[in-house]
Amino acid sequence: MKKVILHIGRHKSGTSSLQGFLHTNSDILKNMGVLYPNTGRGKQVAHHRLASFLERPERDSKEYQQLKAQLKREVRNFDNIIISSEGFQNCRDLDGLRDFFSDYHLHIVVYFREILDYLQSAYAQRVQNTNESRDFELYAEQTKLNYQAFYNRWAEIADSISAHYFHRSALKNQDIIDDFLSISGLDLQKPESGFKQLESESNPSIGGNLLYFKLQYNRLGYSSDAPLYRRLSKIATTNKPLFANGFFIADSVSTKLRELYHDNNQFLSNRCTTLIMRDFADKPKCPNTATLEEDLETIIQLIPEKKLLLSKFIDEKVE
Repeated sequence: MKKVILHIGRHKSGTSSLQGFLHTNSDILKNMGVLYPNTGRGKQVAHHRLASFLERPERDSKEYQQLKAQLKREVRNFDNIIISSEGFQNCRDLDGLRDFFSDYHLHIVVYFREILDYLQSAYAQRVQNTNESRDFELYAEQTKLNYQAFYNRWAEIADSISAHYFHRSALKNQDIIDDFLSISGLDLQKPESGFKQLESESNPSIGGNLLYFKLQYNRLGYSSDAPLYRRLSKIATTNKPLFANGFFIADSVSTKLRELYHDNNQFLSNRCTTLIMRDFADKPKCPNTATLEEDLETIIQLIPEKKLLLSKFIDEKVE
């Protein structure tokens, strides 16, 4: 039976880097007998369209049957198929998803971060990508996460499932790509296979005063859009020490949140040798008032199409 390796994230666990690698090397993988299909992906690096379609699929619809048939045609000469999107974690009708992959052995691959590490990164992503305006502590308290329940739902519909701790020290060769290729059961050696390497980290979390800027942007009622998201990602990538370095979390808040989500870290502890508890007390404060005005002026100059006034961001400081 053909095998579908379905990588479902979770969010902020090296997904963009892995998907960029799979997309860039899809022809090389194809020559090695592994298909990263276009169905449900198109020209995108990941299968976000397929994930969105399968979030609440209408199994009797013509579109559902056509997409299922399209995948079957594309994979006919391959026994191993990789499909990847963190969007799959939002699927509500997993029976419908299972039906879509009914002709395949379905192997689920999922990575989890230490809970505070995840919350910090997920918050930065949400502020960047949406109109999120809550402060971090409130967001974290109101975000309900249950790793075990999430795992159980997917295990029920999978033929096999691999759940792993996402931290550089826990990855094979400290690399998400090497780790994924290994745990997926694919006999592929990245250094010896002629794969093209990505030049830099994909989709870094924004931090420092760049995160503060977008938080204020949201609170001032401006609308978020895809071009702005990409622009902020580029600013973070080219100014990593300043704008992609996380943000300050007081020790008392860290302790409280880790206690609140203790069961999630216990879930991870059962699957790894050492669970790393990062200290966020040494990260830049949000805002970092010492360089705030200078940083905001730099950021606003880099997005001239928004025609933003520096004074609005200075006058409405986050408490």
